[in-house]
Amino acid sequence: SAKITHMGISCLKINHSIGHTVGEPITIASNPHLPLGLLSAPVDEEGTPLRPVELIRNGVFVQHLASERYAQYLQVPVTGSLGNIQISPGATREQHLRGYNYMEIISFSWFSPNPFSGDFSAEIRLAYHWVNGKKTPVRGGTFTGNMFKNILSARFSKETTQKGSYYGPRTVLFKGATVVKSE
Repeated sequence: SAKITHMGISCLKINHSIGHTVGEPITIASNPHLPLGLLSAPVDEEGTPLRPVELIRNGVFVQHLASERYAQYLQVPVTGSLGNIQISPGATREQHLRGYNYMEIISFSWFSPNPFSGDFSAEIRLAYHWVNGKKTPVRGGTFTGNMFKNILSARFSKETTQKGSYYGPRTVLFKGATVVKSE
């Protein structure tokens, strides 16, 4: 956000890559007009008219989310607050992202990455461990990694889903994140 940039703690710079992408380049937008989206609204809490805003395009940071105040400080366009998150789908069918031995995480107890470092550690509420086409339910354990690094190696399914304030790929294959089962 423009506020984070103004504070001098953002790791992103306009028109610069978010990092060396080895997966699919990601495109992320704030979309306040997503039908049935939980964060859909015509205006934000300050009365700013909301519009879709592309934040990252093909792995390049292109625009801040900026309130009137921080837009003036940074001399950037006013966008208003965050709407629904929209991530562009990938090129690969979901079935091709799945290997013979993988962990399919269905739900977390929470998922709140550190906004500054990108580090996360999330408790797995429900998952399936797939080995040679056979699935075994898994409860508990943790999923850890760094969003800034893991997103650069991610691959996204062609199929999409909408849940709450999210619209985007139904399946994301993360490489480099760690899953630890509880015993």
